[in-house]
Amino acid sequence: MGPDPADRERQPGLCYAARGLAYFRLGQYQQAAADYDRAIATLDPTSARYDATLRDYATNRGASYLCLGRYDLAIADCDLVLRLDPVHYTALENRGGAYLKLGKYADSLRDFNRVLEMDTKNKDNQGEALYYRGQVQEKLGLHDLAKKDLDKSRELGFKPMPGFE
Repeated sequence: MGPDPADRERQPGLCYAARGLAYFRLGQYQQAAADYDRAIATLDPTSARYDATLRDYATNRGASYLCLGRYDLAIADCDLVLRLDPVHYTALENRGGAYLKLGKYADSLRDFNRVLEMDTKNKDNQGEALYYRGQVQEKLGLHDLAKKDLDKSRELGFKPMPGFE
């Protein structure tokens, strides 16, 4: 049995995306974002897999932008992903984090509340969303709510990425 034609169609983008992921894991976020740009540029909008593949590449590029502190670009990628998939957990969480870094606390709180409503069973996801919602609440002066969320996050074992404490 030969390769799946859909994989062959995405091959150039897959190579860039795979390298982008490697760069991301190495903390080389600028190179990761550039490779995701290249991967997106290879996509054929007439392909049946266009939306799903664009969603995946834009999610990862947005995460790269978030780590680079390019919050407006991260939000733009998250918005693109959420237009394609309105309940995309990672896009909501990343956008919430970008809003938090930009001081757009109401927007950040909205995204983290949505994340917590969507994913009630995964304790890792809950811990992460509770931690960042606690950060937002602290910024808003809601200290009792912040303490409650941060304590629960710690109970669930969440540890923030460096630079996002």
